[in-house]
Amino acid sequence: MKRKLGLLVVIFSCFLFGCASEPPQIKYYLLPYQSLEQTTSNIQLEINVAEYLKQDSLVIENEQSELTFAHYHRWAEPLELLIHRYMSKQLLKQLTVPQRLDKTKLIIEIERLYGSVNGKVYLSGYWWIEKHQTDGIERHYFNFQQPQLEAGYRSFVDSTADLLTRLASQVNHELN
Repeated sequence: MKRKLGLLVVIFSCFLFGCASEPPQIKYYLLPYQSLEQTTSNIQLEINVAEYLKQDSLVIENEQSELTFAHYHRWAEPLELLIHRYMSKQLLKQLTVPQRLDKTKLIIEIERLYGSVNGKVYLSGYWWIEKHQTDGIERHYFNFQQPQLEAGYRSFVDSTADLLTRLASQVNHELN
């Protein structure tokens, strides 16, 4: 009888300890905040992302080129909105003549944005300027990659911001 009671206590204790562990906490990420002084320039910017990026999970590519969506690491807002806000400020900071975008619309198509298990972050796609006249459209392609400074999702987000800053520099260089 004592053996059965002892076994029952052990099983019950294991059950209680198993239930006591907390599930992993979901973490939400934003791109780094950038302050910007008052400006009179008006940038018309449109950001489009690939369908697989239109969800809130951060995306990681494994060694077999399969994409994995992080269940516990998510964007705090839709990625298109985060990129739009970040790029608008970067362009206004970097453009030497911001008025060049006043009567034009900058369209950025992001086809690839993910981290990899080998510690790199990838950003690729193309952009073009849509003028109010019916000029031809010249696409400018970008394909950036950067190693993360350290392991982890926070470093992935920081590297993403660095790559978007490089994209803003590319746009600035073409427009000036």
